[in-house]
Amino acid sequence: MTTDLLFPSTTLTAFLVLVSIKLCTILPLSLVIVHGLVMINLDHSILVTDSTLVDQSQEVSDLRKSNQMLHLGA
Repeated sequence: MTTDLLFPSTTLTAFLVLVSIKLCTILPLSLVIVHGLVMINLDHSILVTDSTLVDQSQEVSDLRKSNQMLHLGA
C-alpha cells in the first residue's frame, strides 16, 4: 500500500517539474517571438514610409522638370 500511495505523488511531482521546466523554456521563447514580430512590423512600416518618401521625391523632381520646361518655353 505504501508503494501505491507513493507512486501517484512521485508521478505528480515529476509532472510538476516537467511543467515548470517547459514554462521556463516556453515563456522566454514566446517573448522572443513577440519581439521578433514587433520588429518585423516596425521594419515594414519604416519601409512603407521610405517608399512614400521616394514617391514624393519623384513627384517633386517631376514638378521641377515641368517648371523648367515652362521657363524654357516662355
